[in-house]
Amino acid sequence: MNILMLTDFSTNASHSHRYALELYKNQHINSYLLHVKKPCLNSQKCSGKCKFGLYQKLVKQAQDLVNDGQHLAPKAIFAEGSFIEEVRSAIHKYNIDVLFIGAKGKSANNKELVGTYTQAIATKVKCPLFIVFENTPIAIPKSALFPVNYTDALYPACLNKLKSLPFWKGLSVNVLELKSHLNLEHLMLSSKRILENYLKNASVEFSNLVNQDIQITKEASKYNLLVYAAKNLSVGNRIFSELKKNKEAFEFKTPLFVLHA
Repeated sequence: MNILMLTDFSTNASHSHRYALELYKNQHINSYLLHVKKPCLNSQKCSGKCKFGLYQKLVKQAQDLVNDGQHLAPKAIFAEGSFIEEVRSAIHKYNIDVLFIGAKGKSANNKELVGTYTQAIATKVKCPLFIVFENTPIAIPKSALFPVNYTDALYPACLNKLKSLPFWKGLSVNVLELKSHLNLEHLMLSSKRILENYLKNASVEFSNLVNQDIQITKEASKYNLLVYAAKNLSVGNRIFSELKKNKEAFEFKTPLFVLHA
């Protein structure tokens, strides 16, 4: 199992690293810590001191994770360039199985709960992703909310990512259907059957969201994990829209797990 943790040296990034190592503490893993630096505006005048300083900071952060109980320090990876492209490159180079990124999780003075980079990683990088908020409890999830709308069939290539989680056997999943059964077309009914058959031996229940005005994120606050499939674009957009449009002080603790095939 290869995990990649992203860092901008913020508090929420550090918290996501501790969360990642807690989830995989009893697993054999290869862990990597990546920082992506924006290119200098004037590369010809750049002495390289900033790069060296950031790399030293990165190595120290990786070493600090050893002190938090990890057997081996994550491999420090320093890159300069496009954030999305450098993340994709690291995923390909190190054969990454799951990605971790931190998010603020608190709204104050109309600031967003999640940033632009976070949503871009969720939508543009094809790798299973945990989005961990600054106030997410560091504990093994016991319950998960999995909203679906059946517009796209979720095949084993995607669902296997959920079943591969080290805590899957102890996880209770509530599949939240965002469309009434009466409104499901033939292809949607087929998608529903695929999901039901694949999860039939797991600790899973299905419920239907009758009141479409209910926010998914509000429902998710009752669970330890919020799961959605990236190919269900409307579901992902709805979740991020809820997190971004909130205009009051709001604390969101439930981490997101984004499924990519």
